[in-house]
Amino acid sequence: YLVRLGAGRWESEVAELAERLSITETYFFRHGEQFRALRQTALPDRILARDSHRVLRMLSVACSSGEEAYSLAIAGREARPGPDWLISVTGVDANPAMLRKAGNARYSSWSLRETPAEVRGRWFHSVEGGGFQVNDEIRGMVRFARHNVADDDAGLWQPGQYDVIFCRNLLMYLTRSVAANLVRKM
Repeated sequence: YLVRLGAGRWESEVAELAERLSITETYFFRHGEQFRALRQTALPDRILARDSHRVLRMLSVACSSGEEAYSLAIAGREARPGPDWLISVTGVDANPAMLRKAGNARYSSWSLRETPAEVRGRWFHSVEGGGFQVNDEIRGMVRFARHNVADDDAGLWQPGQYDVIFCRNLLMYLTRSVAANLVRKM
């Protein structure tokens, strides 16, 4: 079984394992101190550095059901100096079920438990049957892709491609060599 998995030609089984074994707990603006650092330090620095291009690109590694990727987009949109700036967020995860949920951009109030009321009011709307939907402007800034970070992908890991990379609560689940390789890529 392990040899067959390792051969890389059993995509349906790998997808099934990712769905069943992934730890998917997340929520909007999780670990608020990290988003404060993003808003107060990282984004102003990157905006200054990217002023001539007017593009900010961010990556959410192991994005699960998308809350982090959308949180990055909201933070980027709120920091954006003008309407001529492009904010782009890519969320990657190995779990196809979580990526489908991320694409729907529909969440329970529990997912918004750390979201300030003014942010909730501006970037989300209530949906029939309960819960909240991320508004279209923010949804348009985010794309999701299935990716196993243990695999190489030259298109995902081009040097200088991203202004900000969030990779949280993932490395501890990887072997040392896979984690070291991922850190090198980032």
